[in-house]
Amino acid sequence: PITAETRFPGVWQLNGCPKSWDFVQALAVVEDHFQDVRMIRQHTRGADKTFLFRGAATAGAECDLLPIATQDGDGSQLMLWASLAPAKAEQVKQKRIKTGALPFVTPTPDIFTPVVQSLPVKPCQEAASEDAAMQGDASPSAGASAVKDKPKPETADSDAAAKRQKVTVREVPKGCVLQAAAKDGNCMYHAVGDGLRWLKEQPKAFHHLDLRARVAEHLARHKEDYEPTWSSDGRPGPDGTALPDWDAFVTQVALPSKYSGEAELKVCSYGKAKYKDVVAISFADKHFDFVKPDGKYTKDISGVVADPNGGFLVGGV
Repeated sequence: PITAETRFPGVWQLNGCPKSWDFVQALAVVEDHFQDVRMIRQHTRGADKTFLFRGAATAGAECDLLPIATQDGDGSQLMLWASLAPAKAEQVKQKRIKTGALPFVTPTPDIFTPVVQSLPVKPCQEAASEDAAMQGDASPSAGASAVKDKPKPETADSDAAAKRQKVTVREVPKGCVLQAAAKDGNCMYHAVGDGLRWLKEQPKAFHHLDLRARVAEHLARHKEDYEPTWSSDGRPGPDGTALPDWDAFVTQVALPSKYSGEAELKVCSYGKAKYKDVVAISFADKHFDFVKPDGKYTKDISGVVADPNGGFLVGGV
């Protein structure tokens, strides 16, 4: 059994010994302070010699540095230090990797990967007027109209080439075109309605206000499916501010030109998706448009099964 008197052997090194010492002299010094001593090896560095030995310190298991006072053969006093030897570095054998030709595989392009395009930079005054006039699908205010209608002063370099900047945009998939939705605050319902009209081949069905009313009714009847996620997100209303309860949210959703978010989009895509019942819409700059295919959607589009990305609000005035 392990007791307070138990001593555990370790590998130690005796530093600062005279260069003329041998194993016998070093053993005679450490035997007074260690038990079961076994000398291992020695090495010389400069005028000093270091001895490596194995033993258990009589000072206790917590001792890792021990001063030893002794004398040399000529009677001079010496102060030596016995310390735990550092761990031996593990030698790792590296295996040489055989070299050879690697096959070149052309990556398959993803139609949803954004690409870099060069677009003209708008003058600061024009950009400011457009930002004031449009927040998603918002209507221009009187102040914004005044800024927009203000004539621009002519400058000497007005005919110079317009500055351009590189931006990352998502291109329209090949074989499809964007069918622009009206920017009246109901763009998501316009886009979904355009898609349903194309899908069902019913040009006069699916009015955007009718779709909005159906979405609000569905949210009211299926509170248990949507309210937990909505509450965990902070109970945001269509304008981004928190609402007191689910009924207040449904009431806001039913109002025309109110912002639309993830919950409303999930309701529009409610049901089990099938290849023949796919409608694609494009989301960019806080606005939705219908992605109309030339015939049928490719599997790159119809095979998407991921849920809508949260955190967006589109439309609204």
